[in-house]
Amino acid sequence: MRKHSLFIPFFYLLMTNFLFAIEANVSYATFKGIAQENYVEVYLHIDGKTVNFEKQDGGYQAAIEITLLFKQGDEIQKFDKYVLKSPIVSNHHMSNIAIFDLKRLHLPNGEYSLEVELMDFNDFSNKNSYRTPLSMQYSEAGIQLSDIELLGSYEESEEENKYTKHGLDLKPYTYPIYPSYQQKLTFFTEIYNASSSLDKPFLVRYFLHEEAKEPMIGTLGFRKQEIKELNAFFAQLDISNVPSGSYLLTVEVRNHENKLLVQKSRRIERSNLLDYDLHNYEKVQVEETFVEQFSGLDLRRNLQALAPRMAGKDIPLLNQVIRSRNASRQRQLLLHYWTGFDELEPSAPFDEYMEVVAYVNEHFKAGFNRGYETDRGYVFLKYGKPQDIIISDSEPTAPPYQIWTYDILDTKQRNVKFVFYNPSLAYGNFELLHSTARGEVFDPQWQKKIYRSVPSRVPKNDVEGTTVDDHFGGNRAGIYYQW
Repeated sequence: MRKHSLFIPFFYLLMTNFLFAIEANVSYATFKGIAQENYVEVYLHIDGKTVNFEKQDGGYQAAIEITLLFKQGDEIQKFDKYVLKSPIVSNHHMSNIAIFDLKRLHLPNGEYSLEVELMDFNDFSNKNSYRTPLSMQYSEAGIQLSDIELLGSYEESEEENKYTKHGLDLKPYTYPIYPSYQQKLTFFTEIYNASSSLDKPFLVRYFLHEEAKEPMIGTLGFRKQEIKELNAFFAQLDISNVPSGSYLLTVEVRNHENKLLVQKSRRIERSNLLDYDLHNYEKVQVEETFVEQFSGLDLRRNLQALAPRMAGKDIPLLNQVIRSRNASRQRQLLLHYWTGFDELEPSAPFDEYMEVVAYVNEHFKAGFNRGYETDRGYVFLKYGKPQDIIISDSEPTAPPYQIWTYDILDTKQRNVKFVFYNPSLAYGNFELLHSTARGEVFDPQWQKKIYRSVPSRVPKNDVEGTTVDDHFGGNRAGIYYQW
């Protein structure tokens, strides 16, 4: 899967200077003016993590200078420059928001090059640029179709704003991919000149299909339209069963005899985790994704750190790929795993997890073992931070031990205990001795093993031999365990 911020559907933007630069998705749609000039709508979706938020009254805010240039050759035919400000957020941790905008500009018929320049107003060195060809060609004769605008939503407008059209607020869908949680594809287009070209109602047919192929089953729709000077057409397709891939959304206008009059298409990308299986990792494309930066030991360690999070059935696959020393396969598995948590930006959950791994490596390392390779690191990465930790490292009859308590695990297990001890006394070398968590080590005689230096006389009422005799220093572990 391509990194979403670099893939621009519909018109294949070229991006320059993308390293350490503002990341944005930019798209456009053209429309025929009725009683006015033709116009173009430019849609922007800027990744908030790639711009700087500065302190303002009431919180933090980003500001981006946007320059739109419409060129014919080297000559600028139209331009606009303005500053786009983000919503004010309460802290920097909320700066991963997306920043949206729509700009509508009148533009005569012609062939253009659209250039979009973005500059971070809080860091002038942080900038980026995009360019794409743009064609504006509408006539007064014959049925005409506008470009297809993808919509996130549309609803009745309570007051007019820049998103208002035909009495509705049309919020553009600016993501480059339709992920699994998007079950519907909503779009809008305009049909022109029906009143001067037709004398009977007509049909609009719409569907998804692969290049040069028939409509996909379950994605074909059609609707009868009355003749108007301008027909505003809204429709929705169920894409819940559309598998991952690249498709064309096509809209056709047909007359009452079902003869095709005009059609337009635009490309959409689908990522559907209904068909997600970790073992299908070799199908993943890693070009222009975050995993390309990793190689050698760093790549293997990033994979090894996944072990606590993985289901037991997937551990053999993980070990096999790590042992293979095949960097391409290792990158594919790493990307595919994190795609299961965020299809659009798998680097986000990866970065968050690696911050926890760094903490674990600092606090739970033992000898030559990194933190994630130790029992305490495993538990921390798998279950998170415990609500309570009891540390004992000075009992005269026991090696150092710790008791971790989780109030709730996976919403079902409550008051879960993990007991670690260090019988070797080597720095940080704590072993998981006992736990009440399902699927983890369970040892009823864990107290006996902690106090193994204490002579054992099994009491008559202790058939299993799980308790420890009274001794100098007392059975503190047993007491702590009951807290």
